[in-house]
Amino acid sequence: MYKNKTIQYIDYDIDILVKSDFSYKIVDQDEFEENRRRFQYPKSIECSISQNLAELEKWINNRKDPFNEPFKDYWYKVFLNRRKK
Repeated sequence: MYKNKTIQYIDYDIDILVKSDFSYKIVDQDEFEENRRRFQYPKSIECSISQNLAELEKWINNRKDPFNEPFKDYWYKVFLNRRKK
């Protein structure tokens, strides 16, 4: 989020681990649930997180950037080239 000329970022604990074959696993949902109760996340935040998680899953399944071979290969080459310097 960009607010008052500042980029603001909140980590809501849920992560998606994507393997090189694009299989994936959603992790840390228990941590999210614990913090949701502890910090009393509003329903709007819960809905946003759920919608965005579903959107990321679509991106992975549809191989949308960054979840496809050309994107992965390009950035891997960039990484290798920068390591050589």
